[in-house]
Amino acid sequence: MNLASATTRLSSPESYVFTRSLEWATKQTPKGVEYRGIPGSWIPLPKHKPVVALICCPACNGMNGISEQVHSIDRDGKVTPEFRCTGTVHGIRCGFARPIYLAKWGKRTLYAVAYERVIQGRASAAIEYMHADDQLDAQRQFAAGHPEPHHVAGIAPVVGYFVEDTKGSKLSV
Repeated sequence: MNLASATTRLSSPESYVFTRSLEWATKQTPKGVEYRGIPGSWIPLPKHKPVVALICCPACNGMNGISEQVHSIDRDGKVTPEFRCTGTVHGIRCGFARPIYLAKWGKRTLYAVAYERVIQGRASAAIEYMHADDQLDAQRQFAAGHPEPHHVAGIAPVVGYFVEDTKGSKLSV
């Protein structure tokens, strides 16, 4: 699969959840430490301020820093502004751009709430993310922020990863 076709599929308004890695392979170089990340994951960098986290792009495997001078991360791990990969492959800019979340930002688990809401008589499906102590805590947080009528289809811990289907296309799950 070429990068140009991957970029079209991976640039989407859907949120992408980066899983927290305990450790990435590192290599000492004359310029410093070189990280070899796991695509679609992140690691904290508490001693490297202003960079607070390093993420590995799921599209191009490029390393990208999350800097507190540029980004903010809310209590649910949502990074703003929207993430845009700066990586290149064979001279072609990656183009991966989405709203992102850092799973397990802090000590709590990231949950997804799948629900339907009714807007002007039409049902609309949506997913919202939040860190919570457990499923009941996620349900309480969701209910507190959604007084309008809605139907919760499910609440579960987030699992995010990329897979290749039988046609060689990368899909986010």
